[in-house]
Amino acid sequence: MIDYKCACWLGDPEWEGYLNPETLCRPTKFERNLNAAIKWHEDGRPPLNDKARQATNDEALRRWVEGDNDGKQASDSIIEQTV
Repeated sequence: MIDYKCACWLGDPEWEGYLNPETLCRPTKFERNLNAAIKWHEDGRPPLNDKARQATNDEALRRWVEGDNDGKQASDSIIEQTV
């Protein structure tokens, strides 16, 4: 459940402050959070917030541009078109 809430809130200044045991293990919300975490895990742990999705996309683009993607490297013309 902690991984799930980190995926939800980490990187978001408005919510990061809630990443603490008191909030995460609050009896009134624990079961709901646990069930959501289980579903998230079963779904393959997809990014849950815009910053996480953007970081995932940025990292994928960096790997592709640098040729860290199964030996395939982007050509300069494709990079120029994308930027």
